Amino acid sequence: HDVVFLKHYLKTYWTDIDYGVVQTLEQLSDALNQPWDVILCDFRLDDFDGMTALRTIKERGIETPFILLSGEISEDVASLMMRLGAKDFFKKEN
Repeated sequence: HDVVFLKHYLKTYWTDIDYGVVQTLEQLSDALNQPWDVILCDFRLDDFDGMTALRTIKERGIETPFILLSGEISEDVASLMMRLGAKDFFKKEN
């Protein structure tokens, strides 16, 4: 699972890391009530996608850096998301 891998990877650099995992828009909305240092977002989620997440965050006026992760979207979609406010894009590799 990507979340487990990402958490393990980040903990190799930062031992004291707080994180939250959301799978629905409702969970995202709730999570945005707290301050975060960064938002890492997969493009494809259970009930919405990264574009919807980015729009939701921007509509709420949140300026937390948004980093998109995906193994499936095209460079054109990633470029569009960067123009809409994503700070970076990482293509997931095996």
